[in-house]
Amino acid sequence: MTTPEIALFSTCIGAAAGILSQFVANALKDRSDKKKTKIDLIAEERKLTYMILLNQVGYLQTGMTIEYYYQLAVINTEKEQKDFSLQRHHEELKMSNSLHEQYSALIGDYCKNIYKLISYFGNESELENIMQKIINEPHQDFTGMFNNVENYDDLFNKYHKEHQSASVKLEIYKSYFYEMREIIERLSRK
Repeated sequence: MTTPEIALFSTCIGAAAGILSQFVANALKDRSDKKKTKIDLIAEERKLTYMILLNQVGYLQTGMTIEYYYQLAVINTEKEQKDFSLQRHHEELKMSNSLHEQYSALIGDYCKNIYKLISYFGNESELENIMQKIINEPHQDFTGMFNNVENYDDLFNKYHKEHQSASVKLEIYKSYFYEMREIIERLSRK
């Protein structure tokens, strides 16, 4: 081999080594970025699930409180107490509307995150089906839940029991989110 051939050969080897090292470095970086993206998406799903469940507990408790103050206004005979109860009833209605708006925003964020996961993992109809169940789950109607209560002590006791059981009423939501989590964990191991 002549000197120019050796120089050309060594240049080719050096260039190939440089290209190969860049390829390996980019492949490792892409793998690291992909893993970080997966972890971020799963963490966001968990955070949104928790926020949605907290919101729904608040929504259930507010719904019960609306009916409590309405029935309290019905039971109260003194005008001042009746007016106070009706005012609280209207304030709780506003709070309920606010919570429902927050829920809609949280569900929108949740759907966006799940669609990112779907595009990350591939076409996963399981995730989309559960998401549709969550979206279409009807909200509890509290209208008239205390109508048959005639005195304050019974009203307060029934309200207190219902208020304490608010998180139990969310078992269907919890089961959907638990099922979603299982699917995501299974897909993330692939």
